[in-house]
Amino acid sequence: MGVSHPGCLGSKADGGSVGALSAAVPVYQSETAPKEIRGSLVSTYQLLITAGIFVAYAICVGTRNITKNGGSWRTPIAIGWIWAVVLGVGILYMPESPRWLVQHGKYDAARLSLARVRGVAVDTDHVEYAFAEIAEDVKKEEAGGKGSWLECFVGTKGTPKVAYRTYLVMALQMFQQLTGGQSTPANRLWSDRWYQPTTSSTMAPPCSLTSVLPTRLRRN
Repeated sequence: MGVSHPGCLGSKADGGSVGALSAAVPVYQSETAPKEIRGSLVSTYQLLITAGIFVAYAICVGTRNITKNGGSWRTPIAIGWIWAVVLGVGILYMPESPRWLVQHGKYDAARLSLARVRGVAVDTDHVEYAFAEIAEDVKKEEAGGKGSWLECFVGTKGTPKVAYRTYLVMALQMFQQLTGGQSTPANRLWSDRWYQPTTSSTMAPPCSLTSVLPTRLRRN
């Protein structure tokens, strides 16, 4: 199957962006959210990703019969830009991670960040308690010395199962993608017709906001 150079570049950019978000967002949520809702918030992140994929497929099913000017694939991309703009603008108003601020010695900014997230005044006991807890954790991490990327894959003495955790997460992500939900026409529930690229007669990925970018689709 022939693949255009813009399609390859688009696929790499899309995959890299999704990978970066999958790594950065849960860490940011874990470092910023109050511990009372931290687990629920991180779990909801993955739930909303799955819900977004569902909505993307539904939108593509609704636009699959638009044949004029490539509307069947241009419309989902245009709708996807709405959420991209909301995310891009919204993140500018989010506070910095208080843990990151403490690690860099910005204690006043860390207290302000904690207060903004919790919706309380900076000088409250709740903020001071959360700040002291983070500062203590950072102090313990610094006392243990700096780690390296290599230790993630080979492990380190005194910290059990470091490499095990790394390979477990890698395997989880790999098998999740190998199910084909975002890369192959695995679910025929959405349409009674397969999509095909204009350059080949072989089957191509179904229309979704995450997979339609690098591939121009037409109905069989």
